Amino acid sequence: MFSSRIISHRCATGWYFIVALVVSIWVPDTPAVGQLRICTFNTLSKPANATDDAQLRTIVSAIAGRSVNGIAKRPDIIALQEQDSVLDTTNSAAADLNSEFGINFYQSIMLSSGSFRQAYVYDSSVVTPISSSEFFIGIRVALRTQWQLVGYDAGSTFYTYCVHFKAGDSVGDLYLRNSEATNLRADADALGPGAHVIYMGDFNFAGHDEDSVLTMYSAGNAQAYDPVALPTWPNLTSRHYLSQSTRLNALPDGGAFGGIDDRFDLQLISDAMLDGEGISYLGPTSTGFVGAHSYHAFGNDGLVYNGAINGFYNGREQPAVVLDALHDFSDHLPVIADYQFPARMQVIADPSPISAVQGSLVPISFSVENTAPVTAAIAADELDYDFGTTGDLTGSGVGTADALAGAQSKSVSLDTTSLGSRTAALTVMTFSQQAAGATFVENYSFFVTVLGDMNGDFVVDNFDISPFADALLDPAAYAASFPMIDPDVIGDFNGNGELDNFDIDGFADELINP
Repeated sequence: MFSSRIISHRCATGWYFIVALVVSIWVPDTPAVGQLRICTFNTLSKPANATDDAQLRTIVSAIAGRSVNGIAKRPDIIALQEQDSVLDTTNSAAADLNSEFGINFYQSIMLSSGSFRQAYVYDSSVVTPISSSEFFIGIRVALRTQWQLVGYDAGSTFYTYCVHFKAGDSVGDLYLRNSEATNLRADADALGPGAHVIYMGDFNFAGHDEDSVLTMYSAGNAQAYDPVALPTWPNLTSRHYLSQSTRLNALPDGGAFGGIDDRFDLQLISDAMLDGEGISYLGPTSTGFVGAHSYHAFGNDGLVYNGAINGFYNGREQPAVVLDALHDFSDHLPVIADYQFPARMQVIADPSPISAVQGSLVPISFSVENTAPVTAAIAADELDYDFGTTGDLTGSGVGTADALAGAQSKSVSLDTTSLGSRTAALTVMTFSQQAAGATFVENYSFFVTVLGDMNGDFVVDNFDISPFADALLDPAAYAASFPMIDPDVIGDFNGNGELDNFDIDGFADELINP
């Protein structure tokens, strides 16, 4: 759960809203599962009644069931356009998702009131909104949110913009849309280089070469890229990615009609989302990715062009009930894409021994695992790591761990060449982008002496007889007197791993024949 407070002030272009999201301690009922499934959907001021609720539930259930690259999951973030605070459409959408999936994780963000608002519904077991703000880009506001992945460090964040650009094909409409793109890019560019950014919404682009598209694609910190890299659209060859209109003929809700022939709804991403590192798009346009495009205009299987999405049912990717829901619920199709989670490093190391025999080999074992909470290995960044030692510890190495591959066993060794109290440290680090648990350090303190030195003076003589007997007969008293010596190591003459009566002869021989 989280509470929010809206702080607003007047700026030159209108009202500027900032929400501070105060997050309380949140313990999900189930562990967060990674690989982000993100959606943008212009819902035509819905859901506003029970029929809308049922249709939305049908749609989101089908989105959750669509498997790409072995990943099928419920959406984590849905960017919504044409939301209505009076009809309470955003909260209704969150309630519909909670009801459909039998959970209570979905929450909503809509900062201002009125109709044609931008909003989000998100799964709070997967992502946490760090901040959200609204700013006018033109005739409407853009909603920007910074998200952090649950179970990850503060560096595992990304930004999304939910927008609704000016519609129309007149010279004035084109000019206003380009102005909106310019203002949007200015805000995103100010995030600095390397920001992970997803632009989502109903952009109303007339085609791939209009000025507003070229502005989004122009060079800069947050230069936008098309995840599927379509060279031209809208046309027959791009029909799989067209999103509007679902209807051939008008319906009473006032939505657009004319059939599927426009690519108004998109997800565009910054180059940091295409490098295959950290949070990154799951598709062949990302560096090093081997798999299918997860980007999809949901329900569009390429079999309909300039027709209704439910114009026929045979041979379709989705069943009739889903196609009908898409047709009736909105004049736009939802656009979905999956994104890779960063790696998450978990290191478990052996504890420090109390003491060691001079010249002995004492290995220190540890394991390294990529615990990114994913259901498919392809959905998480690989964990590239190295390890090294300082002080009286020796060993170094490198490794790479894929998610779901289990723990990798490694070891280093104590340096037991010098007598006395010794200190050391094991450090394991990953430089995988946005990885959680990026640095692990284990400090070691131990005492090095010779075999049979039960009083810690580095020689075996008559002064060790009484401590040896105490260690055999009263281990607690011995530990209180000599906490730096482990009798099962220093007194273990027969090598069975413990001090017992079978070590007496060996101790006696060392006294008599050192």
